[in-house]
Amino acid sequence: GDKTQVKQSWTLEESMKVLRHAIHDDQMDCFLHLMLRTGFRPGEALGLRWDDVDLDRGLVHVTGTLRAERRILPTGEGIVRTVRNDPKTVHSRRTLLIDAELKAALERQQMRQSVAQVTAGDKWKGSPYVITSAVGTPVNSSNLRNQFNRFLKQAGIRQIRLHDMRHGVARRGLEADIRIEDVSQAFGHT
Repeated sequence: GDKTQVKQSWTLEESMKVLRHAIHDDQMDCFLHLMLRTGFRPGEALGLRWDDVDLDRGLVHVTGTLRAERRILPTGEGIVRTVRNDPKTVHSRRTLLIDAELKAALERQQMRQSVAQVTAGDKWKGSPYVITSAVGTPVNSSNLRNQFNRFLKQAGIRQIRLHDMRHGVARRGLEADIRIEDVSQAFGHT
């Protein structure tokens, strides 16, 4: 079939299964908790910096996005670099409350990064980002997509696109009788 068509987003049961499996996956745990508990865009989750997270007050600030940008050098060689941009719209810049499960995922991520830093030793590059590679660098969105698809296959979970997770979070918010204005605001929509 056509890979670009929107697949039905996950049900609440599927989302809960994803999060149960994610806890044991160093790469996917924090990312999937961010996506499924806040309705972040993939680039917003990748662009989240530790400075944007206030665990004490239970808040997370959306201040930018990260995306891979391809450049062709004068030599004809193609390179990909990760670029941080301002949020998509003025309404995309927002502050959200984080629940206990997301707070725990962020705390696990802090621990994982501390362990990764020790493990990487001299190879550790470090960065201000929450979602990072094994050497602390920001994660490229195409690498993330591959990790995501591999994770779903291993966990036996129905494949959807990264962006389709947002639709499911919005739908479940509305099904749970959360006011449309609140869902819109949380999602950075007008």
